[in-house]
Amino acid sequence: MSTDDHKHFRGYAKPNYTPVPDELFDEQLPDLSGAELKVLLYIIRRTFGFKKESDNISLHQLLHGITTKEDVVLDRGTAIPGEGLYY
Repeated sequence: MSTDDHKHFRGYAKPNYTPVPDELFDEQLPDLSGAELKVLLYIIRRTFGFKKESDNISLHQLLHGITTKEDVVLDRGTAIPGEGLYY
């Protein structure tokens, strides 16, 4: 999200929920960098948020999100830069 996008955020619509395990907040959060937190939250959204135990998430999807063949944006990914990643 660019700085301009932050100016236009008008709050949350009637919320739908993605369950986030308490352990993330209680144990992991202090040790995670901003990029690590983005990746972990994206994985939680794509799994627990869609009531799955696992999902095949590509690196491209993680970085750039999902767009349908009709150019409908389903999510915008994590927007973290991909260069320098080790995999």
